[in-house]
Amino acid sequence: MSEDKRDDKIQHGIDDDPNNDPEKARNLGAAGGAVTGAVAGSMVGPVGTVVGGVVGAVAGGLGSQAAVNEVDKHDNDDTITGLGKGKTEDVENQIDRKTHDNND
Repeated sequence: MSEDKRDDKIQHGIDDDPNNDPEKARNLGAAGGAVTGAVAGSMVGPVGTVVGGVVGAVAGGLGSQAAVNEVDKHDNDDTITGLGKGKTEDVENQIDRKTHDNND
């Protein structure tokens, strides 16, 4: 989460940051695509490994970014799953509350 942003005590997805989801997906998709492409290309030889890695990175990055961009238009950024209505309380707040409730 950005340092200049105050904690609103809502869990915004797994990383608690509702911003830049398509860009995060592009980076993860590119990494996964590079590995998958390199493995597939290695069946052809060393050049295939390099070409497969590059093509896989580009395809994985762009595909992931496009998919998440579309989903991001419709999901609920105030829940951990992105589904449903309402809000999910921050995980650390849930832990604090349960810890304090058990100690009373």
